[in-house]
Amino acid sequence: MNLVTKVNISKFSKDINHKHNLFFIGSCFSDYINLYFKNNKFNTQSNPFGVVYNPVSIEKVISAIATKKRFTKKDLFYENGLWKSFSTHSSLSNTNENDMLSNLNKIVTETFSFLKNTDYLFITLGTSQVYEYKKTNEIVCNCHKLLPSSFNKRMLTTNEIINSIDNIINIVTTINNKVNFIFTVSPVRHFKDDLITNTISKSLLFIGLNEVCKNNNEVYYFPSYEIILDELRDYRYFADDLVHPSSMAVKYIWEIISGTFFSNETIEINKTVESINNAYNHKPFFDNTEEFIKFKQHYYSIVSKTIKKYPFLNLKKEIEYFKNK
Repeated sequence: MNLVTKVNISKFSKDINHKHNLFFIGSCFSDYINLYFKNNKFNTQSNPFGVVYNPVSIEKVISAIATKKRFTKKDLFYENGLWKSFSTHSSLSNTNENDMLSNLNKIVTETFSFLKNTDYLFITLGTSQVYEYKKTNEIVCNCHKLLPSSFNKRMLTTNEIINSIDNIINIVTTINNKVNFIFTVSPVRHFKDDLITNTISKSLLFIGLNEVCKNNNEVYYFPSYEIILDELRDYRYFADDLVHPSSMAVKYIWEIISGTFFSNETIEINKTVESINNAYNHKPFFDNTEEFIKFKQHYYSIVSKTIKKYPFLNLKKEIEYFKNK
């Protein structure tokens, strides 16, 4: 008896491996998936300015990085004792204006170098809803909890979504023509309005992505939304807020990603890394027992062999931890 509606996913034409650079940008779902890659010792970077949900804001962030934008005072505003930017997450706000500008420009410089050498760019679109700051008519990446009356809220049109996605692709390829684009739609539903509005919002993203994929063979669509909402289709796969996917659901997605993008060798490396991670995270009650010393010696040998076989893996902290001191 088949109790799930399986989503048919075609195998990606290339194999992603640990020698590649992977860049993730978009909604919080990007960060969830990035964490799995990062824990498995892939070289990644994710959302340098914080999560961004709509295609226009993602385009804005990508453009700032690719053009090596220099943030100045005109890009900031002061509110409730903090300097903030409509281009960044609240976590990057600062009590000192110059410190914030210095930090933002440092992020741009470092991220430009990474993006220029990125092999795979994962972009997660979250919503078609945008907020336009009334004073400038600018679509913001983050409202920073300003009064709702400060913004015009509206839905992007299909053409706006298509244009932003096309612009993202064109902007990135001007500095990096080897990059592969992998798009997905976040399975996180936006309940701030209502489910009907959320459905319309997601539908516009699907229509826009479909048009882009039809006209560009270099763009791949990965069905995260369909896997969570159709294949799993059960609230046990959601967190307590019934909106964000649970850790079990994200792990399920990771397993499908493995089968879609990885070679058998990469999957085996991931298994070895997972075993090392589990041992590294093991916290004994007493760390000076003979048993635990042998445990560390055993894994020191495993990590040493792994480094020798796969020198591109970054296992510095693990080899230091298991080294018998």
